[in-house]
Amino acid sequence: MKASMMSRQRTEGFSLLEVLIAMFILTIGAASLLSLFAAAASTHRRAVDRTRAALVAEQVLAEARDSYAHGAEPAEVSGALKARLPEDVGGYRWEALLVRPEGDEWTESELFCRVTVRWKESGAERAESFHTVILPRRGAGEQ
Repeated sequence: MKASMMSRQRTEGFSLLEVLIAMFILTIGAASLLSLFAAAASTHRRAVDRTRAALVAEQVLAEARDSYAHGAEPAEVSGALKARLPEDVGGYRWEALLVRPEGDEWTESELFCRVTVRWKESGAERAESFHTVILPRRGAGEQ
């Protein structure tokens, strides 16, 4: 009779060892989820920073396109950029390099523009570079 009572008691609940194993598995799963959320938050932050850097670069490139007309020198366009735009846009600093490309495949009216945008992320400086070739705007009488 005692043996049947013992077996009935064991089937009615969990042992301490079973509870500890279940808690261990649950803890491992929760820790995995937390590390996944931390990685996702870090990736999101990097994506936001790169998107903002691209928007700053697009603003600088648009101003460069607007400032470049036939006969304008790269130094003139660079000066116009510095006069029109602040060098720090919401914590993102930009630098523009404007040069005339050399070689047979380039015309003298084309202007190479590289914009480098820098910002601080977690105490370290990050940077992205964007570049394009700009053609002069057409004047009122040009076709």
